[in-house]
Amino acid sequence: MTYNSQRQAELEAARLAKEKEEEEVRQQALVAKKEKEIQKKAIKKERQKLRTTCKQSKYSSRTEA
Repeated sequence: MTYNSQRQAELEAARLAKEKEEEEVRQQALVAKKEKEIQKKAIKKERQKLRTTCKQSKYSSRTEA
């Protein structure tokens, strides 16, 4: 019975360690996703600003050959 109890304790400890590791991975993925969204929004704002600037200066998109 003692061996069985020890084995269950080991399995429980391993399960808890695995759950903790999986949670850390999820948190890292969430942080990476948030950073990507922040960068995406910044790029979008920059594009809008550039577009507005080009429109205001009557920029022509035609290229000269």
